Amino acid sequence: CKDVVLHIFHDIILSMVRGTSDVPDNFNLAFLVCLPKGSGEHHDPANTRPLSIVDASNRIIASAFRLALERATSSWISEAEWTYINGKY
Repeated sequence: CKDVVLHIFHDIILSMVRGTSDVPDNFNLAFLVCLPKGSGEHHDPANTRPLSIVDASNRIIASAFRLALERATSSWISEAEWTYINGKY
């Protein structure tokens, strides 16, 4: 499965870089599921826990771009800036 998925993500990323493809409008959408608190058949909205279920592909693609940008720009960023950017200040 890894080999198939790797090629799919690679093709998507290359098409985004080349400008031949845009992400679909629903790329960052999630499904909202309200889990009941406690037991019983009926639950008011106040007695539920919201859970957002997302597809992780958008995060994988965003991480690929982030890693590429970090590698390309790391020599331009000072240690102090890098520490600040990563929230270690």
